[in-house]
Amino acid sequence: KFSSCSIRDGFAKAQQEFSSASTEKDKAEAQIALDCYEALQKALE
Repeated sequence: KFSSCSIRDGFAKAQQEFSSASTEKDKAEAQIALDCYEALQKALE
């Protein structure tokens, strides 16, 4: 079960990972995580 708090925390972590990503692969993985967290947040609305 997802909570808005855990989704918000995961989104923040994914943003940090995206910002610190040094390779295109790392950036792509972080972007996928961001997209997933955004979709989860919208599903809870």
